[in-house]
Amino acid sequence: MSVDFGTTYETAKLPESPEYSVLPPGMYVAAIVGSERKETKAGDGAYLSFKFQIVDGEHKGRIVFHNLNLWNKSEQATSIAHAELRKLAEAVNLAAFKESAEFHDKPMAIKLDVDKKDVEKPRNKIVDFKAMGQMTKAAAPAAAKKVTAWATNK
Repeated sequence: MSVDFGTTYETAKLPESPEYSVLPPGMYVAAIVGSERKETKAGDGAYLSFKFQIVDGEHKGRIVFHNLNLWNKSEQATSIAHAELRKLAEAVNLAAFKESAEFHDKPMAIKLDVDKKDVEKPRNKIVDFKAMGQMTKAAAPAAAKKVTAWATNK
């Protein structure tokens, strides 16, 4: 299906896409802003893809993804995914949940690292999730103050 843009765009006059580098490893305040079930490349399972947005500090607005292999033939993969799902639920104070949307728009602390599997294209990976009150002492005061500002600007 084709979409009419309603105008004629000249490619040379459009802005260039920004080059995004990986974010430095560390703790960030983020919220899940999207989630989607996706099929694995092999077609023999599915995973839940969470889209996180940094909501505080110098990197506010940047996006990071995290996948949970919840529907996988490997018991180890699903066990790891369920443990991560529990950490996520605890980070946003969910005692029970039925849909991924219940995790959306709730600030939490995430710990980022750099996945260097592909040396040509390093990317960020989330290695931990924490409730806002569990951030490191150095990061907590500034983050807590700014999260409140973010939450009121919704």
